[in-house]
Amino acid sequence: MVDAVDLAYLEALSDEEVKLTRQIIAARKYHTGSQNVALTERLKQYVGETFSGFEFRLNIVKTIVRAVTEKLGVVGFDCEEPEAIAWAEKVWQHNQMDSRQDDVFEAALRDGSCYVIVDWPAESQYPRWVPQQQYTSAMAGGDGLGCHIYYQQDDPNLDPIMGVKYWTERIKGKYIQRRTLYYPDRVEKWARTGGGGDWAHFSDPDDVAWPIPWVDAEGNPLGIAVVPFYNKGMLPEAYDAFPLQDAANKVVVDLLSTEDQTAYRVLVALGFIPTSDGLELRSDRSNALEIEPGVIVGTTKTKAEADFRAIEPARLTPIMDMVQQLILWIALVTDTPVSRFITTKLIASDETLKQQEAPLIAKVEARQKLFSTSIMQCMDLSARLARAYGVADQVPPAGVAIKPIWKSAQSLRERLEELTLKQSLGVPEVQLWAELGYGQDKVDAWTRLASTEGVENGN
Repeated sequence: MVDAVDLAYLEALSDEEVKLTRQIIAARKYHTGSQNVALTERLKQYVGETFSGFEFRLNIVKTIVRAVTEKLGVVGFDCEEPEAIAWAEKVWQHNQMDSRQDDVFEAALRDGSCYVIVDWPAESQYPRWVPQQQYTSAMAGGDGLGCHIYYQQDDPNLDPIMGVKYWTERIKGKYIQRRTLYYPDRVEKWARTGGGGDWAHFSDPDDVAWPIPWVDAEGNPLGIAVVPFYNKGMLPEAYDAFPLQDAANKVVVDLLSTEDQTAYRVLVALGFIPTSDGLELRSDRSNALEIEPGVIVGTTKTKAEADFRAIEPARLTPIMDMVQQLILWIALVTDTPVSRFITTKLIASDETLKQQEAPLIAKVEARQKLFSTSIMQCMDLSARLARAYGVADQVPPAGVAIKPIWKSAQSLRERLEELTLKQSLGVPEVQLWAELGYGQDKVDAWTRLASTEGVENGN
């Protein structure tokens, strides 16, 4: 049971948690393009929210995240038990993870962490996976929604104590703050009205007790139902790019401002002030002459009394070069290929593109290892729930590890070249099929087909 001290601990935010919350809020803003862009009043007339309803920005951050997400993707599962593979694929399909996995990976890369709650709906044949965003406290400017895991000594390298889900819902015309605590052996539901007050026990109509037991038939804990998907260092993927993103936006605004102010020659009148009606300049400058293409400027003063000179437009090339330099720096600090941001008339060779892709591929493979651990935890918990609540003959045995198979981070051409080399070295076709990402069912079918053809041919 949770006592008042534990609840107070959940309410309090340490300085580190406040910092983390603000970091996540900023990461989400950068990702969606809500960035620090200070347009001049004149530019607001032509670009940005005042004109189109959309904020002006050069969003590089999203490209950094998408460059990794596009190369992530689970295409099947591997296990020493063939029946476990078939079961895992059914769990994956039942939860529509072929399409939803991108959302999980992108949220984890965007915020630094994401979560999946694994539970067992009543009268279901398969466990349910519910993706959840990282919790951000409303006390630190967040939306008060999402999940968080508390660890011993606040150290993610130690065993977790519990997972928590926060949200708000409307019940009988009142907004209720909800909080569910997921312990290894129980689930506790809490609620309070409004933005404050004391937390009280909460039960849904179909709850068997408070707290809800979370154990198998022998009374063994099933495990914390909240599974984390952590990015490296629990940091946003584009963390190092945020300051450079601000700088890039600033330089782009400078570029547009300079272009707008010097698109035409600036004319300087000496000895007289040009006006639209040829009269003296009014105090409110209502008859001041606006210089634009096609305007004819004249004066009755003599050549000795008046002169007209032009200031050439500013060169935009140095500012454009600065924009590209900032993008190069962003690509450098985030291990993102420059070709994702900049296109030129020059066609890069295959070897050059391969060199540019190498750091990204290494980064993707590192993320695959991180997320593999999380997916294996989800599958392990799903199997424990299935053994506790499902049909016994359809559940994988205890202690069996179900590993995800990822699509290759390399291009298909590079992958085929590598597999062709392996084939020449004698690697079995079954292994090559698995490395190409084909599921175990297809591999088994092709193996049977090859065996049948071999018998028919007398081999």
